[in-house]
Amino acid sequence: MTKSGTSLGDNDTVLRMFDNKYRRADGTIRLDAFKIRDNGKDADGLSVTRKGDRMIGTIEQALDLKNQGKRLCYLQPADIRNIFAAHENALDVVSAPTANDFLHALIVGKPIVSDDKALKRRVAELLSSRAICCNESLHQTANE
Repeated sequence: MTKSGTSLGDNDTVLRMFDNKYRRADGTIRLDAFKIRDNGKDADGLSVTRKGDRMIGTIEQALDLKNQGKRLCYLQPADIRNIFAAHENALDVVSAPTANDFLHALIVGKPIVSDDKALKRRVAELLSSRAICCNESLHQTANE
């Protein structure tokens, strides 16, 4: 697999922004939050950002997510790597800093660039099943 940078540590925390409509009433996340687009925009990998030393609430407020109808969810690289561990479809999380986000990272691997739509869907399902919504309390008034 082509890597943008070095692999993140297993215990790092990565965040992914997604539309609020992809959060179910029970707090779980729909696979659409991790859907791999066919238009080539995800050819390098699925974008995430490392939490680093930042507080999640501070990140959400800085991005004004509540007013945009967006949320953050989090995962750990170990959970992502374990999806297809020791398999040709193994995933990884690598650093990929951008001008706007020096903690930017990518979920990379064969399933991300595959033409197999069923495999891409399965990856999205597995990632969404491992992701956890951040700061539910910030969003209660928007949903209730």
